[in-house]
Amino acid sequence: MSKIKSLYLILLLAAAPVCAQEGYKLGFIDFGAHIQAGLFSNNHGARGAEGNGDLGLSPNPDFNVNQAWLWFGREAKTETNEFDCGFRFDAFYGVDAFYAVPFNSSYTRAGGGVKKYEDANFMRGGRLGPGVYGLALPQLYAEISYYKWKLAAGRFFPLIGYEEVDAPRNDFYSKTFYTMLTVPSSGTGAMLEKSYGLFDFAAAAYYGLDSGFENLYKDYFFSGAANYNLSDNSYLYYAFIAGRYGGAIGRGKRLFAPEDTFVYLHNLIFEFKPAGVLKLATEVFYNHDDKSSSGTDSCYNIYGFNEYAVYDISEKFAAGLRAEWARHYDENKNRYGLTANVTYKPVKWFYVRPEARYSWGSVPVYNGGKDTSQFNFGLEITAKF
Repeated sequence: MSKIKSLYLILLLAAAPVCAQEGYKLGFIDFGAHIQAGLFSNNHGARGAEGNGDLGLSPNPDFNVNQAWLWFGREAKTETNEFDCGFRFDAFYGVDAFYAVPFNSSYTRAGGGVKKYEDANFMRGGRLGPGVYGLALPQLYAEISYYKWKLAAGRFFPLIGYEEVDAPRNDFYSKTFYTMLTVPSSGTGAMLEKSYGLFDFAAAAYYGLDSGFENLYKDYFFSGAANYNLSDNSYLYYAFIAGRYGGAIGRGKRLFAPEDTFVYLHNLIFEFKPAGVLKLATEVFYNHDDKSSSGTDSCYNIYGFNEYAVYDISEKFAAGLRAEWARHYDENKNRYGLTANVTYKPVKWFYVRPEARYSWGSVPVYNGGKDTSQFNFGLEITAKF
């Protein structure tokens, strides 16, 4: 284990006695942090681009620090008939920067599918550690509000997707095929939000998805979302993104030619907590882009669904199960995934989560393209400050 990994593990364990709450307040500013670390191995013993890359984790089956995350900000209030303002800043260091830094920036794809950094520019994601360790800036925005309206400008998480970049918000260590193949990690632009009774609406205009603040290839997108609170323990959520990529994208999800490419994706989410201790969720998704239809990178033309079930066995233990189906409709090929985990939470700000996953289908993407199935075992350790 490298000295950097050992240092982060020591900090993770040393923080335990003092992390008695999630988030802090200093004057009018809220701030907090979390550290997520763990390992995720596969039965092939594959490493690098042939390892765990399409599951949203480091491709190397070693102990890694995924996210050493710091955030601070102030949320603009929407409860009064007065103007208010706020801001948000999120940054983290770890192997998850592998997926959270911009597409069309200095973060590029090298031969054999291994991604690398080209410089040490923080806004673009600089290489400051061994292997795939780096810095990422998933959110940086300012906002103003008036009553139940809110307007934000900057870089922020997208409206689409059930799973999130921020690790403690997820119920599983690995990510779904849909999340990794199609869902952007962030968008740069402006977003307008409005609450009306049981409904929440949002609309966003992006001049780049996962593109930092540069927009080198003149990408433009529009996104919309609507949430309906069916009851105190259930909601229905719909979101879409539509727009154009103006040139080659270097993060690795898509590598298009310089001509414009129209992209459209949407998802529908239903979440229900029928008994307080059980959470059920269904996510139905669809993704299409013109370039995939023409025969290049057709794996990104997909539709399917994800099913989630999380049961709180007690205050300290929970069990989770996730099932996935993703169909590559241009190639008539399918991917399936089944993930199970157990979460042990001795205190509310710290948990340990072992996870087992089996992936299979008709797409040979495992073990260097030699196999159509793979078994993974992971162990996640997370502390929230």
